[in-house]
Amino acid sequence: AVVSTQSTGTHEAISFLLEKDLIKYVISQNGDGLHTLSGVPKESISELHGNVFEELCEGCGIRYNRAFYTLDDTAGQYFEDIEDYGRSDIKLPSHAKKCERCGNNHRTGRKCGECGKQLIDSIINFGDHLEIEIMGRAEEHAAEADLIISLGSTMAVTPANILVSSNPTARIVICNRQLTEFDSMCEGGRRRMKGCRMFTDCDNMMNSVLRNLLPAAEVEEWERGRTSRMAEYDLKRLVEDTKTNKRASGKEKAKRKKRQKT
Repeated sequence: AVVSTQSTGTHEAISFLLEKDLIKYVISQNGDGLHTLSGVPKESISELHGNVFEELCEGCGIRYNRAFYTLDDTAGQYFEDIEDYGRSDIKLPSHAKKCERCGNNHRTGRKCGECGKQLIDSIINFGDHLEIEIMGRAEEHAAEADLIISLGSTMAVTPANILVSSNPTARIVICNRQLTEFDSMCEGGRRRMKGCRMFTDCDNMMNSVLRNLLPAAEVEEWERGRTSRMAEYDLKRLVEDTKTNKRASGKEKAKRKKRQKT
């Protein structure tokens, strides 16, 4: 079976506004790669927690953007089993290596075309360090922004959430159905102009933003093109739906745990 991964209306709106030079930079905590799929250039985004469609060489550092999911979930599941149950029915792939920081495997099983060293996924697990260069670009752009928009995040994970409050003069707009620790910043302050707090879906908000910033005819033409863009996304990114590329479900893990106890 083959499944496609497609950008949402919010991802597309951000890319469209970036193209119009109305958004300057994107900082994402998601690892699904949907911003780059929707057309956001790599130089215009910091994917703080990595991208499941990107791998890099653990030797020379060169990056490879793929049309397929890069993680080796078989090796990852092996180390999770060892951590949870002390044993695993899974055979550990020969290329796998336990990460000293997160305790999981980052190696993908492929090798670098430049130096021949092992490739690793770019995902940041709990315990891993954020990539200095990627975080540095995010900090630089956050410090220069006159408006910071937070979409669909409770902003509870550090150090990413610090970026929202790092600029004392930027207006803050937060769109999220849940309360956050940063809501009061939308009210402005001594140096900060008043922003906006919206308890709604991100797609609803971004649709309104488009219609208030751009001519109606231009927005309508862009919306008519969504079907063809979805087809393009399917061609760009097709993910093979196999057991080796999916982490075991909670039900499968429970069954395995029961077998190991007996």
